[in-house]
Amino acid sequence: MFYELSFFLWKRKFYGENTRESTSLTTKTTTKQTMSIQEEIWVHSKALDDETKYLSNFTHVPGDFIIPFGSGAERFASVELAYHAHKMLHLVGGPRVDLALRFTTSGIYGRFKDGGQKAAGGRSAFKKLGVVLDTKAWNAAAPSIMRKLIGARSEADVKFNRYCICFVQEKKLVIRHFARGVFYRSKKTGKLFGHDMLGPLLVEVGSGIL
Repeated sequence: MFYELSFFLWKRKFYGENTRESTSLTTKTTTKQTMSIQEEIWVHSKALDDETKYLSNFTHVPGDFIIPFGSGAERFASVELAYHAHKMLHLVGGPRVDLALRFTTSGIYGRFKDGGQKAAGGRSAFKKLGVVLDTKAWNAAAPSIMRKLIGARSEADVKFNRYCICFVQEKKLVIRHFARGVFYRSKKTGKLFGHDMLGPLLVEVGSGIL
């Protein structure tokens, strides 16, 4: 709650009156959308409004989604869990399919939500498992993996598609994904820092490209 309030107050402080109200997609209440040179909306797992929060990779897709995985296909609850599963296929010493399967819907991590999803595939978890991510191989593979996962979610999640289309085609917004320390806008200058892997893919979904 503190993080959500801080993020909201930062938007108010930095942008001041350079904001506009837009009608929520699902209710008649209004939410503040930040504006820069182009109007933009920021997606993150702790967003204040349901629409942008729903586009987060942490959201569990209704009915799950299936993707080609290994020699077959596996079912995942969220993009975040599927993303971590793929990390287990890019380890120093070779892939660990047994660990990757823990992130499927039938695995021990398969129904984790919110921060639990991230923790299951984080550095501490790797250390406890005694495995090391092959950083070079993972960094090379991660963009195409994320693209595959967002494409799979797009095929399975009608609500996800509807929100992306509304933001991009109807409201003409640029979708960006806030990730602490990875991609963000400076509080002082408004300059963007880091690399946004997810935002452009959401724009592609909203544009009908992906």
